[in-house]
Amino acid sequence: MKLKLTPGELKQTHRDALAKQILGDRYISLKINKEFDIKENFVDDTTKICCEVGLSGPKNNSSLFVEGSGKGPVDAFFSGLSHQLSERFCSLNTLRFSEFASNADLARTSFSPWGSDAPVETTLVVSNNQGNQFIFRDSSRSINKSAIGVVLKAVEHFINSEEAVILLHDAIIDAEKRNRGDLFNSYVMQLAELVEKTSYADPIKRRTKKWAYEPTEYED
Repeated sequence: MKLKLTPGELKQTHRDALAKQILGDRYISLKINKEFDIKENFVDDTTKICCEVGLSGPKNNSSLFVEGSGKGPVDAFFSGLSHQLSERFCSLNTLRFSEFASNADLARTSFSPWGSDAPVETTLVVSNNQGNQFIFRDSSRSINKSAIGVVLKAVEHFINSEEAVILLHDAIIDAEKRNRGDLFNSYVMQLAELVEKTSYADPIKRRTKKWAYEPTEYED
């Protein structure tokens, strides 16, 4: 049975819509391209995965070959994907899984007389380094597909939020330089919404650090 969205999820949905509005054709959507290979070792209780993750948008189409290992496919996949993306999106390094659960709606089976084809909803709760929690959900008739899908939704949320914050930060500086108080106030309000539950101080500092030490043409 599909659960209603919590108030926190509704706010999160609004922040996602705001990030899409801010980023426009820079917004990155994530999906698995075709196969997702899982190798389970039942002796030492480890899992290896490999897959190709597509990063797509109106003006952005690329892919990543992701390999990972861990305690189960979700751990292996998140480990491999975050390793690929965290150099660019360092907010991924602050995330921890708080809760993870899959529930089958056995009343909605279609063909299987024993109910094994029931749709599954997977819920993932992620905590950041401030102790704030974010809830993500995904549904499928495959437990693995639902589990991997919810991880993709979580990663997509955080990388686009970080990118939107960086873009707004730059826009605020530009508006201030041009004495555009109208734009400045609008951007500040949008930024306040995006950073309500997450600090992006480190990504901003890292993105702007090179300018702080790079000599200008007027320096000796």
